Amino acid sequence: MVKDDGFWAAVRADYEARQVSVEAVAMRHGLTVGKIAYAAKENDWKRRYLKHVKPESSFQRMFRVIEAHLIRLEATEITMETEGSKEVALLGNLCKTLEKLIEIDKPRPQAKRSSGNKNKEMTDLTNKLVRRIEQLKRR
Repeated sequence: MVKDDGFWAAVRADYEARQVSVEAVAMRHGLTVGKIAYAAKENDWKRRYLKHVKPESSFQRMFRVIEAHLIRLEATEITMETEGSKEVALLGNLCKTLEKLIEIDKPRPQAKRSSGNKNKEMTDLTNKLVRRIEQLKRR
């Protein structure tokens, strides 16, 4: 049985309205949840559940990744002539990503911006990372 465009338009309207669950939309139109999920993905329907990520949590997560990488580098005795240069390059890329996250946070309006204390913390974290990278390069 082929469904026409009017049928899918009705399914999409119910799906994007978010008034009932996806299961209820599926039952109403005689479809499976998987079929609706597939149609939503293939046809770029508006997502029902968007996770709102706070920039501060992104900073903290990226810093934890960098910190874990630094700890791993310090724990293993990697020589800079071999795989150490790759590890330091990876660390540099992680730091660049953290810098980009900080840059993305800057243009926000002052009213919605995080407190000055948070900005100072981010500067301190960046400075700490730079010092640790310099220590690794000296090895």
